[in-house]
Amino acid sequence: MIKALVLYESRYGSTERAAKELARIIGPAKACRLTEFEGDIGAYDFIVLCSPVYSEAIDDCLLGFATENSEVLRQKKVVLLCVCMAEGSSDLYLEPLSELLGDSVVLKAAVEGEICLSKLDGTDRALVEGFCRTTGFTSDKSGEAYEERFVELALKIKALKDKPGKAVERSVLKKNVEEFLRSHNTCVLATGAGSRVRATPIEYMYLDGSIYMLSEGGEKFANMLVNPSVSIGICDPYRSMSELGGMQISGTAGIVELGCEEYRQVLKHRGLDYEKISAMPIALNMLKIRINKTEFLWSGFGRLGCDARQVMVEEGGEA
Repeated sequence: MIKALVLYESRYGSTERAAKELARIIGPAKACRLTEFEGDIGAYDFIVLCSPVYSEAIDDCLLGFATENSEVLRQKKVVLLCVCMAEGSSDLYLEPLSELLGDSVVLKAAVEGEICLSKLDGTDRALVEGFCRTTGFTSDKSGEAYEERFVELALKIKALKDKPGKAVERSVLKKNVEEFLRSHNTCVLATGAGSRVRATPIEYMYLDGSIYMLSEGGEKFANMLVNPSVSIGICDPYRSMSELGGMQISGTAGIVELGCEEYRQVLKHRGLDYEKISAMPIALNMLKIRINKTEFLWSGFGRLGCDARQVMVEEGGEA
């Protein structure tokens, strides 16, 4: 399992907040103020260095730490973040770290900072007030738009972290994915539209590369009418960290028309008689989930000498 470490410095709290929220999203991870870190960075696979920008420069302590530990950091995947107001200057701010760490840097990015005068000490407050008067600059970095931009960045970083260092050959991965799907018959189907979300335990059947479900109806159909994107979770009962088996599937849901040939064939594979089903006083709806991406955490991959977590993206699906 890939472990991440988010190291930060923060004077007024913006960088600390960003670092802690990022660690929760990209987990398993730990966020720690640099001056309080006492562990071994060699124990982590993925490092994020998160610095505020003051007086047009990143934090000296963070730069000093990277210099002292550059040999170890160059063996890791490293993300460089700065929290600043001038996002367009982020490459310039991060250049000293980037030059120091070279090809180990997989991403350089900026997180929007904020100006909250009540948090500033006397000197900084006077400087910022003067800057705002001169430029007419104001800052309001709260709200859904800011959070959405931060989440998009965090998920991009998570994807970089989760990319397997030792990938399983696709044919082997597909074989094990399909065996896992066929050896289970119950999942949790997650649907959502706006603020309305639903998680439904439901039986399924894997057939010809798609997942089929039968349902009498319910709120999930309301969500899928607006948003056909769904997620499916399937897992083994927990036994130990050396016997993990769990799968998350991203897909697109559709309805199979009652009585059509596909509907009849799926019922046949389920051992159900169409005539009896059609004679029921209610309709038995059939969902078909087209799989876009499968994220499979399975200890068996580790025994093959590969990362326990593997990702399989179908043609036309999003990585």
